[in-house]
Amino acid sequence: IIIAGIAVAIITLILLANVIASMLVLIMLVLVDVNVLGFMYYVDVDFNMVSAVNLVIAVGLAIDSSVHIAHAFLNAQGTRDERAKEAMRVLGRSVTNGAVSTFLAIALLGFAQSYIFQVFFKLLALIILFAYFHGAFVLPVVLSLVGPAAHPPSSNFEAELDAAQLNATEASVEETGGPKTAVASFWA
Repeated sequence: IIIAGIAVAIITLILLANVIASMLVLIMLVLVDVNVLGFMYYVDVDFNMVSAVNLVIAVGLAIDSSVHIAHAFLNAQGTRDERAKEAMRVLGRSVTNGAVSTFLAIALLGFAQSYIFQVFFKLLALIILFAYFHGAFVLPVVLSLVGPAAHPPSSNFEAELDAAQLNATEASVEETGGPKTAVASFWA
């Protein structure tokens, strides 16, 4: 678990390009594993090789929602509260869909008679639940309180690119007397 956590921390730091956001995401990851370890008692799962494999899997599953929300937070502009709201507005539904679809993918394991499949179902369900909870509810609150500064707004390159595309579209409309679709432009 420690090696996987270190690897995730390095990759998250590289991809988010922000130490504070990476550390907060890593804290959410640790909290998910701690929650799963604590709830193993309540779902009647002992710590053994099967549950240990699931805890390593948790590192990969738990990072998803947290890193997406942190990335959206870093790219939003405004105050911390506004950026947290914007991150949830932009990606909240996608994170929820990801959690629900992942749960549906493992749902049939719950009906299996095999001990291994039962343990996998119980622990994966806990991992999905806690990863979603920490990514969609805890992390936005923490980011709104102690989150890092936003990435600087992009340069004028995007505005210039949009203007150039608009000019090209207007020119094609004038030439042909109507708008060119992507397919018509391809075959012309």
